[in-house]
Amino acid sequence: MSQNKDARISGESQLPGQPGYRTRGDRSGLDVLDTQAEAAHMEGVFYRSLFTLKARTRNPFYLILMFIFGVIPFPFIAYLIATMKFQPIADSTSIFDFWPIFFLLITAGITVNFALSMLTILNVIPTQKNTKTVVKQHIKKQPKRRKDFK
Repeated sequence: MSQNKDARISGESQLPGQPGYRTRGDRSGLDVLDTQAEAAHMEGVFYRSLFTLKARTRNPFYLILMFIFGVIPFPFIAYLIATMKFQPIADSTSIFDFWPIFFLLITAGITVNFALSMLTILNVIPTQKNTKTVVKQHIKKQPKRRKDFK
């Protein structure tokens, strides 16, 4: 069996950063570059789910963490940004002037996902399991003419 067919059958990814790439074939999984690429990929997946409002959970531990790291710091960072006096961008010499805005975006995303998770738990927002979709039944079509007719 060829090597490509083995990879397709086992479901391993051939792209750096994808889960399963650093442990493919006869690899140990300890390669530093592959490990960092996989960590960066998972961070990107987290940010995508965070900003597309799909980072919802019912796990109480994760809800507590979302509350601690999202809901509690959000008003403080918003107040900090509202009271800051920004220099014009041309006069700015430090990239650290924009860190509060970055933290505000992250905590805002966590806060919104926390609120959506809580609304889902309270059944205010229906989940995929609660919504009933109409499944079409396959009806066999009758032939347009009889098979024995010529």
